[in-house]
Amino acid sequence: MPSATSSSISLEAVAWEKRIGAKIDALPLKDIEIKEYVRDTNLANLSTNIAYRVDGVHLYADILI
Repeated sequence: MPSATSSSISLEAVAWEKRIGAKIDALPLKDIEIKEYVRDTNLANLSTNIAYRVDGVHLYADILI
């Protein structure tokens, strides 16, 4: 199996960056509305052009007895 050289890795990174940039440029960002998520937000019938800003924390704890 051939080993990856730093030049081939950087060429792959450039290709990924170009593809990601093209996808982001194709997004209709001007049509997206950002709202605050509040406790009584109705999550039924979510729209694809509304994003909700959420403040939250994930906590993982091991309970050892």
